Amino acid sequence: MITPINRRLALTTGGALLALPFLESIDAAPAKLSSKDPAPKRMLIMMNNMGFCEETFWPKETGRHKDLSAPLKPLLPIKDKISVLGGLSHPGTIGGHITEESFCNGAKHQNSNHFKQTISIDQVAAKHIGTQTRFSSFSLSNFEQSSLSYNQNGIKVPAITNPVDLYKKLFTQGSQKDIHNQMQRLSLRQSVLDTLRQDYKSLTRQVSKLDQHRLDQYFTSIRQVEKDLDHYKDWLHKPKPNIDIEQPETTNDFFAWLGHMARLIRLAYQTDSGRLCTMFFRLYDYKSW
Repeated sequence: MITPINRRLALTTGGALLALPFLESIDAAPAKLSSKDPAPKRMLIMMNNMGFCEETFWPKETGRHKDLSAPLKPLLPIKDKISVLGGLSHPGTIGGHITEESFCNGAKHQNSNHFKQTISIDQVAAKHIGTQTRFSSFSLSNFEQSSLSYNQNGIKVPAITNPVDLYKKLFTQGSQKDIHNQMQRLSLRQSVLDTLRQDYKSLTRQVSKLDQHRLDQYFTSIRQVEKDLDHYKDWLHKPKPNIDIEQPETTNDFFAWLGHMARLIRLAYQTDSGRLCTMFFRLYDYKSW
């Protein structure tokens, strides 16, 4: 027989569990790379949900490219270092705009009642190399409801939509008071996690097997958040990189937005503030923030 759980306890616990993964206020200074260090592994995944014009996109020749198509001309200086791959697909997924939901993980049957999201490839990589930099990964989008990144529980990672926010996250150094306040917030979150950990065992004895499985998933998230908190604490007192570039302005012009985001991600990689990024953008119905 399952013992009923006090609704207030369930809502409080659930609210904490759901809120904790989104630690947007936490900023975690770039790792200094020696000239002797091997080049770090980086990943940038971009998706335009309107697709590309196949007739003009693909190079005319296979193998090592002597020339590139018009859309790829900006890559000519590094054409010997790139590969253009075609004929790839995610079996079992649906085409069209809904493809964005499975673009980075190949989750099948998006329109099914039993559709289940899963972790995206950038977050898999973040488990291996995300702790080597201040920020484990970035999710960017010009449409706030859309993100290509999903965590280990299939929950969408909120995207940064404004270049101003990304600039501040990367390069704006808080005052000593700001750092102190962030440390207090981190301590508070750690205290909440400790309480949840203490209540976890007693809570699992009062629920069904299905709910136990769900709680196990949440508890896995708690352990990951604990690791993230330790990571953020390590970086909190390290200075962010100084750059000679002014903060961009908020814009509703798509190409200006794309230029700002591209430059900022390049700077994030150059300063080794992060090594993993997904970027989603749509070319229609574009509005300012």
